[in-house]
Amino acid sequence: MAAQDVQPLYIDGRQVNATSGETFTVTNPFDGSLLATIGQASQADIDTAVDAAQRGQREWAAMTGMERSRILLRAVALLRERNDELAELETRNTGKPISETASVDIVTGADALEYYAGLAPAIEGSQIPLRDSSFVYTRREPLGVIGAIGAWNYPIQIACWKAAPALAAGNAVVFKPSEVTPLTVMKLAEIFTEAGLPNGVFNVVQGDGSVGAMLTEHPGIAKVSFTGGSRHGQKSHGCGGQLFLKRRHHGTGRQITPAGFRGCRSRPCRRRRHDGQLLLQRPNLYQRHTGIC
Repeated sequence: MAAQDVQPLYIDGRQVNATSGETFTVTNPFDGSLLATIGQASQADIDTAVDAAQRGQREWAAMTGMERSRILLRAVALLRERNDELAELETRNTGKPISETASVDIVTGADALEYYAGLAPAIEGSQIPLRDSSFVYTRREPLGVIGAIGAWNYPIQIACWKAAPALAAGNAVVFKPSEVTPLTVMKLAEIFTEAGLPNGVFNVVQGDGSVGAMLTEHPGIAKVSFTGGSRHGQKSHGCGGQLFLKRRHHGTGRQITPAGFRGCRSRPCRRRRHDGQLLLQRPNLYQRHTGIC
């Protein structure tokens, strides 16, 4: 796709033009070159995506766990087949080294999808005897439509990690990637459709935080899964009365404090990656020194 074309949303198994009339640009952080111009989703687009997800989810949930597993495993095979192509796009969009995107981002995303695909046929309830003539049983049912919001630093990996358990359990997903790095998630949506996922089961809506707010507050969303900065996580956790009725899963920025003991090599401990933009940051480093009271 040429950079001057407006990249659409992905709803109901196909590309759909955004109706807001607004666009935003995605650039290569290495040289500032334009990678894409993308249409921003409107409230009407969110409504359309959730409606499509609800329809698709009914078809998806009606399949057996084994049928869902086979489709997800086909998506895994396609991800691995296109690892280099996706890694190159991820590098151009995030600025991360190709050595990492080629060996970590797509690889671990596919691994998560494969793991949960293997669990899909094993989802079952239990039977509990009460007395000789009676018993109760439980069954596990999907929630419905999951609203998922990803972070900028691991776009396709986070999308796979969020989608994998949701899809394996029979849910549908409406995913909003970061507006900074949304390109590979669109490729993932196309791969899911190619693998045989029913239309509407995985949708992508693009845009800034206002689009995320529309998604989290939508009454058709049964659960919200968010990964991103603490400030935005707190905002999405508390916005709108609808959100208090939803299940929530938030993964926000964390800080860890490593300690170096006798025999450790201090130079590797001081190395930093992503120019300080890792999810797990190290604001302090404690190292043991002898001869100090």
